[in-house]
Amino acid sequence: MSDAEQFEPPAKKSRVDAAEVVDRAWETLQYEREQAKQSEVLTADKACQQIVQGIAEGKISSPKPSETPKIVEDARTNAIEIMQNYIRDSIEGKNRYGTHSKFPILGMSGMKGIGKTTMLEYGLTKVLPNMKMSAKGAYLTFNGGAGRSANVFWESQNQQDTVLRSVGHVLMANLKVEAQQYSLLGFEQCLNLFRKALGMSEEESLVLFIDEIGELKQKADDVLRALMTEADDRGGKLVFVFAHISQQFLDHAATGSGRKVISLPLEALPIDTWNQKKDWKEAAREHAGNRLVMEQFIVQHKKGH
Repeated sequence: MSDAEQFEPPAKKSRVDAAEVVDRAWETLQYEREQAKQSEVLTADKACQQIVQGIAEGKISSPKPSETPKIVEDARTNAIEIMQNYIRDSIEGKNRYGTHSKFPILGMSGMKGIGKTTMLEYGLTKVLPNMKMSAKGAYLTFNGGAGRSANVFWESQNQQDTVLRSVGHVLMANLKVEAQQYSLLGFEQCLNLFRKALGMSEEESLVLFIDEIGELKQKADDVLRALMTEADDRGGKLVFVFAHISQQFLDHAATGSGRKVISLPLEALPIDTWNQKKDWKEAAREHAGNRLVMEQFIVQHKKGH
């Protein structure tokens, strides 16, 4: 003890000691609160509340769609029309058929690099907005992507979840929601939260453009059937546009589920079209992805001659 402390007035020393006691008590209280917070069991309801709060604060939001090159507008007029009609008829419930009033499947097929992803992104960024319907959309791929969709799906499957619940987890992962939160949620909860992140009202329809569903391998059939059953049950409030490399897969899935398939095959374009379109050349020069597609178009055309 220093000389100053030895001769410190008793009253002042008491005040200092009391302050130290208060500080220690406050630190202890804060520590106990933090420990209680960490040990608190996270439930599905609490996870939903946290996600809703994250959406409200702007920390959780739907991924922004990429811009689609305009080269597709001239190249895929028929495909665009088929997509427009399918989305409109599905939202309005005009294309349901049979005793069980099922919706048909819209399936897009074609070789790698033919432009399936471009068509889906075009559907999201151009077709759907231009239709002026009460609907919003989102793009989802099972081949890589920001949400690591295929990995998230299989991680969920490893927990013995249903394929529908696993797709719900994929939706949440694409919003960058934490796995410890979405792993507690079912498909219905995930879908409602996804709609909220898109800023949707109850009256609006959600159109999901799902790419590379074949990456789910042996579960792809089950996923397609489960999602289309959800579409049936929601009567136009949930619409799907699928892309897969194989038309045979889409036909098989349709046969197994008793549904019609509206085919949207993408074929290689004539080389003359590529040579005659100045804006196509510019788009291919500016975007590596477009250039790859064009090169594959050329190869396929030459093979046919």
